[in-house]
Amino acid sequence: LVEEFISAGYPVTEAVVPVSDNKFLSEDEKIEAYLTRMVQLPRYDVSTHGWKHQPSELEGNTVEKNLDLIRYGVAEVFHATGRMPVSFIPPNNAYDENTLIALSEIGTPVISAEKHDFRWFSGLDERGLLHVSNTIMFEKSWDGDYPYRDTQTVLDMIGDKNDAVFSIHVSTANTPQKMQQIKDV
Repeated sequence: LVEEFISAGYPVTEAVVPVSDNKFLSEDEKIEAYLTRMVQLPRYDVSTHGWKHQPSELEGNTVEKNLDLIRYGVAEVFHATGRMPVSFIPPNNAYDENTLIALSEIGTPVISAEKHDFRWFSGLDERGLLHVSNTIMFEKSWDGDYPYRDTQTVLDMIGDKNDAVFSIHVSTANTPQKMQQIKDV
């Protein structure tokens, strides 16, 4: 699906979890080979997606703790791909003020999370972070078979802003019908 979007001319940023099942990304030869191949393609980029993709792993921490989690994540993605990620996608769209401070101190210029507000869409915050706040997710919830919103609801979420980042989760785009809906939108 990623390669199909790239072939059609769409840019793709793949959110990469640095540690999964207590295994570093760079220790998984199959994933590392995939990412090494993909980063050679035009319009493909990688983003750090937390540290271990734990619910709310970046909320309620000190700035120092978030600095460590983000720094380690960025370093592991760089180690596995040879590319420095320029954006950060917090797991479950969960972050707080200390997360934003940590991102700006590390020098990550972009955060992408589904917040359904266009508050930062046309500019930078006071830290110099670009918030991509029109991130649209197809999932209604993370329960059961990951039910998707209907196509019209997704289009309504885009609204009249005429621009959006689509968050497509590998675990939910798991049927031909869901993949077709994503392509149609």
